[in-house]
Amino acid sequence: MTELSDTHRQVLSALSDTVVPAVEHEPDPSGFYARKASDIGVPQAIEQALAGMAPEQQQGLAQLLDALAEQGFLRASRRSRQQLMSNVALIRPRRRRRGGGVDAAEPVLRAMRTSA
Repeated sequence: MTELSDTHRQVLSALSDTVVPAVEHEPDPSGFYARKASDIGVPQAIEQALAGMAPEQQQGLAQLLDALAEQGFLRASRRSRQQLMSNVALIRPRRRRRGGGVDAAEPVLRAMRTSA
């Protein structure tokens, strides 16, 4: 399995929180709406799911996380992160290298398309 770095984990957490943010909602007696993805362990669950993926898919997701980090994803506002996600999600499949990179992270990209 491709081991995720601390930066990969930080980007994965920010990515998860961008897709599933905390939402202000009243009343919220249980705090359900105030919880973001990282509060309920989504990044850890994704990392566990990576163990069952093919090595090229693991590498592809790591490459996607690297690319987002290089684009300043961790420093960006939520709106800017959404725009970065939209830009990545719009990359045309025929321009992707089959079996790796962005193509290997297609399930994550589908989630980006529906949330951004």
